[in-house]
Formats: sequence, structure tokens, C-alpha cells
Amino acid sequence: MHRIKVDSVEEAVRAAEQVQRSGRPYWFRGQAKDWPLRSSLVRVTAENRDLALEKIARYEGWIKHTPGLENLAANTDAAIAVAQHYGLPTNFVDFTTQPEIAGFFASEKASSETAADLACIICLDVEDFKEFWQRLAERYRPPEFLELTVRDLWRLEAQHGRFLFCPYDNVERLYDFDRIFFHNTHPLRSVTREDVYPERKSHLEILLDQYFMNERMIEAELAWKPEGVKQIMIDAPTDGCEPDVFPTGLPEHPSWAAGALRPWLELGAEPFDNARTAVSFRILVPDPRDTRRLVTEVSKQLLHDLFGLAGIRSKLVGWHVQVKADYRLPRDFESRLAPRLARLWDGLRRLPYSDTDISLGVGLCVALAAALGGDFRNPDARHWERAAAGCLAEPVELEFGAEDGSYSRGYASAAGLAGAIRPDILSYMAAAWKNQLGGNVRGILQTAWTPKKTFDLGLLTPLFAREIAPYQVLARDTAIFYSPARLVSLGLP
Repeated sequence: MHRIKVDSVEEAVRAAEQVQRSGRPYWFRGQAKDWPLRSSLVRVTAENRDLALEKIARYEGWIKHTPGLENLAANTDAAIAVAQHYGLPTNFVDFTTQPEIAGFFASEKASSETAADLACIICLDVEDFKEFWQRLAERYRPPEFLELTVRDLWRLEAQHGRFLFCPYDNVERLYDFDRIFFHNTHPLRSVTREDVYPERKSHLEILLDQYFMNERMIEAELAWKPEGVKQIMIDAPTDGCEPDVFPTGLPEHPSWAAGALRPWLELGAEPFDNARTAVSFRILVPDPRDTRRLVTEVSKQLLHDLFGLAGIRSKLVGWHVQVKADYRLPRDFESRLAPRLARLWDGLRRLPYSDTDISLGVGLCVALAAALGGDFRNPDARHWERAAAGCLAEPVELEFGAEDGSYSRGYASAAGLAGAIRPDILSYMAAAWKNQLGGNVRGILQTAWTPKKTFDLGLLTPLFAREIAPYQVLARDTAIFYSPARLVSLGLP
């Protein structure tokens, strides 16, 4: 074939499918223009290369130090595959076994402005390329053809992805790839963005939000170089608590032992196709103004109608909300809330929470959304405080973070927090502080902010599902923590 030209992306896909039917093993790659085949790392300019290598090093370090990613850290190719799919520069080049996926990538951004451009689908005959390289193997390291199964990388699964390890600046000086050209007038309609970039996230992809949040903070710090501003460094006590209050320190509570943490950190692989389902759950809201009752009513609906379905917690349930009472909420209230409920469900369902924990968390999420009037974008802190006060008794705003530097905020009831604090905490306090801090949740969180030392894990985890996580999925588009097991700090903002 070598190079042919057709009139449209649809014809290009059909031509690639004809090639595929030849019986030879072909991989395909869609490109908006006829760029030479080069890896993203090769394309990095000389002046940006050091920054790119630093980013890769941070990513490798993050994988190695994030609990639950031990299998990924031990598999270099899998770790690079994840990096490649999330835009980090690597020596991998993306391919797919499906011509339609290649057609999507070639035409995704097509418009009238790109009509004059020639996009292409590269067709790689795997066996032919291997045979060709045998003649060069003594002088040049051969490219590698990687068919990887990366645990919980749903993007790779959805895209039927394959990788060509290609460290050369211009491999096409040696080997000429077949190409199908077409005028880039419109996107391929048979494949949607959701088909290749699933909106729902796996356990791994939820964790990656922490990494990318920290990367954005690092990049912002590097870009911010004010002149004449004196930086003030404040050293916090290294023991995670105030030494005046806890003169002999505060030991970790035994409930945080490694064996107890393991099921909260290490989740088995979940194939995307296995998790997808046609189940869609409709939540009926009788009166969104009665938020306390709403939490209970929604919880009852889930426990009665959803959790009775066998294996439902292994599925990506769809969500709908129907407000029955004559109460003014935005017309798009349901469409705004549904993806937030999906995020909450996907973050909680595979952790060892009880069905009741999850159902109450979903109930609070609906109640908070109603109390907010469906306005999740309002940055005014008072807007969120009022909603929390309408749904929780004596809400306490919390800030918490992980070892990698990512952090989040949430609300919890004062009574819920008090009930989760280790019962023996007063025995470690100096006598002068016991009267002042005994029963004072805010005071305790100001003086002891390491969750392993301040809380009983078994009492804190339900509070995360029922109260803390629901706020996060409404308020945040970045890292969200669904259990306290990954936290190294938890206190007041």
C-alpha cells in the first residue's frame, strides 16, 4: 500500500479495515497531520529537556512511594505506559489495533479551518517491521512492540492501545510506514470522546489525580517568581502534635496497623469492560428543603432498591435525580449532580465500607447539592458553610493531605469527629490542657493533626464515607480522598 489518499476520515477507516482483513498483524495510529513518527520525549526541545526529565523522575518517585501501586512500580513498561497515556514525555509511541480509534485521533479536532490539511492513519505491519530490523539489529537497538495489560488503566483498555518503543529521532529514515491520507474536514462520528477517554475513573486513575494536583502546584511555584518578596519559613512540630500539649508525644493508635490499612490501600485490578453496566439508578427527592430527612430518605432508597442487586458494587452505576416537590432548582440540576454522584460511587464502592456507609454518603451528597441550589462553582466560602450547616449538626471544616503533597478539604459534624477521636487521647495530654481540650474537637485538631495518632481508624473511616467525601465530589475537580488511610495530616484549615 505504502501511501494512498482518500476523500474522508470514514473512507480512511474503511481502507485501514481492509488492510486489517489481510490477516497480517497491523497496528494503527491517527495523526492530524503528516508528522514524522517520533516519540513525545524525542519531540521535547533541548531547553525543556531537563524540566521533562525532572517531571519523569517525580512521577517515578510518586509511583514508588504511593501505597497500593507496588505492582505498577515493579513493572517499568506498565509505569511508562501510564505516563504516556497521561501526557508525560516518554520513548513510547501510541498505536491501536482498531482503525476507528485511529480515525478518531486523526480527526478529533477537525473543522472547516483544518479542511485543507491532510490527516493520516499510519498502518504498521508489525511482522514486516520486525523482519526489516533483523538486518540492522547488530548496529541499532531494535524497536519493541509492547502489548501491555496495565491494571486499572481504563484509557488503554478503551483505546485498544499498543506501544512501539522507539528511541530514534527519525526512524522513518530507515523504514517507511504505510499511510492513508484524507482531508481533515470533520470528526469521525462513529466514535465519541467518551469511547476513548472514559469519564469514569478506576482506582489507579483516582490516585493519579493526587499526582497531577501536586504537579500543578510545583509548576505554579516554579512559574511564580516575584521580585522583592521575602519568603518566611515556619517549621511545624515534626511529631504531628504540639509538644506543649503532648509532652511525651502521641503514639500511633493501634487501629492503624499495616494489616488493618491493607484493604484500604491495595485494590485488585478491575477491567473496564467488567465494570460497565446498563444499570441506572433514579433517586427520588420528595422535598429538597428538608435536608436532614433527605439524607435518610435517599439512603433508604439505595439500601432497598440498589444494594439488593447482586454484585452491584463492582459496577459503574449511572445516576439520575428526580425532584418531586415544587421547589426551584436549576433546570440542569440533575445533569450537574449525576457525574458527582458517579464520582462518589466509584470512589467508595470498592473500599471496605458498609452499604449503609455508602448509602448515607450518597444521601448527604444529594442533600448538600440541594442546599447549594445546584451551584457547585460558587467560590464564596459562606455559600458552602451555609450548605454544610443545613445538612450537618455543628459542621467543622477540615483540611487533610497525603504524603505526596496533594490535599483536600471537607466538612464533618463535630459529634462525628468527637466520636472518632481515640478514647485515650487525654491520657497523653499535659494536665494543664485537659480541661481546656477535653471534648473540644476543634482544639484537639489544632494541637494534633496526624490522623494515625489522633483517631481510631475504625471509627474515622465511616465518617469519611458518610460526611467528608460527599462534600469533596461537589466542591472539587482535583484530588479527592475517599478514605483516611492515605492521609498524613488532618486538621483545621
